[in-house]
Amino acid sequence: MYKYDAALSYESESQEFVKEVADYLRAEGWEVFFAPERKEEMLSEHLNSKLYQIYQKESLIKVLFVTEKYLESSYTMLEARRSLSSARENARRLIVVNFIGEKLPKELKSFVYIEGDNFSDEIAFLVSSRINELKAENSAAEKKEEKRRVEAENQTCNVAINNSGYIFGDNAKLDHVHINNLR
Repeated sequence: MYKYDAALSYESESQEFVKEVADYLRAEGWEVFFAPERKEEMLSEHLNSKLYQIYQKESLIKVLFVTEKYLESSYTMLEARRSLSSARENARRLIVVNFIGEKLPKELKSFVYIEGDNFSDEIAFLVSSRINELKAENSAAEKKEEKRRVEAENQTCNVAINNSGYIFGDNAKLDHVHINNLR
């Protein structure tokens, strides 16, 4: 469903720390967007649109590593805005790693966050656990939808056709109509 299980957004001063988190997540088998490893993909005159796609549509979880410089960069703020937007339907799709304490902007405070003074393996464990939870929920929802679809396909309804050719029935939505000769 998603190209990336997690997209990591950070300012360059946090790169080594974030790389450790990315390495732990990959060791768990997750597909991770970590920009330095996608240089060829990111070298483009359309960088903003690529970032838009990654943080809005292509990643299940977004992890923002927020420092003071993070809040000053136009690229990281684009990533943050798209991450916030895509997490509106499910706030658990956004994790904020707070390196600036009380200075964290109010729009980010409402999302689950972990302090930046935690170890990279602890942060990776939290992210990995959240990915597992969301994938399990998605799998259960997909199974429920498939069951509903199969039941709807197998549902029968009684219909009658009058002389003018109109079909009347007890089901407002007819996906498949099988007409048997009732004579």
